[in-house]
Amino acid sequence: MPSLCAQAPAAFPLPAVPLLVFGAAAFLYIGVENALGGWLPSYAVRTNPAFHPSSIALGFWIAELTGPILDTILMTFHLRSRPLSPAK
Repeated sequence: MPSLCAQAPAAFPLPAVPLLVFGAAAFLYIGVENALGGWLPSYAVRTNPAFHPSSIALGFWIAELTGPILDTILMTFHLRSRPLSPAK
């Protein structure tokens, strides 16, 4: 019975550089999204006091949520018309 220490380590499924780039992009995206969500209402009120901060924040988050939903719908129709790989 071979010992567990004698086994070769399993290869990492993804290359390190693309994985690090993806992690950094996700980290920055989340930070920018939250920063804009908090800053945009205060900026809008400073530029035009007639704006309501809660309406600006609501509009921002509605736009943030409808983007991925529309992407999903459009990609679903796009992928139905064209397969990802050619038939052999």
